[in-house]
Amino acid sequence: MKKQNLLLIALLWVSFFANAQVFVNRANINKMPDVAYINIRFASSNAMIDFGQADLSKKNRLEQTLTDSLGHDVSFKSLIDVFNFLDKNGWEHDAVVSSTTMVFNSGDTKHTYIFRRKKPLVKP
Repeated sequence: MKKQNLLLIALLWVSFFANAQVFVNRANINKMPDVAYINIRFASSNAMIDFGQADLSKKNRLEQTLTDSLGHDVSFKSLIDVFNFLDKNGWEHDAVVSSTTMVFNSGDTKHTYIFRRKKPLVKP
């Protein structure tokens, strides 16, 4: 009986930490059922995520930055590092959106990446 209880506790503990967690300003977007798509911008080593928050102005960068559960910024080595992180945590790449701003006959192109929540596998 003790072995069964210990096994049950161990399984519950593992399942608790196995859940996907993607935090934006300490909010776990994986626990928000209405969030099906997110928009990613990568700057330096930080990923900025738009999931439909109200204020996305530059002054409110904290509202967009990918963080851990305590609110500390999560750093990434590259854009592909962000892609791998999101893939591991239940998101798949859907599209790239490019926009070009012309300033004095010179174009500045920015890319944002659309991810969608992975659909659960359906077992036959």
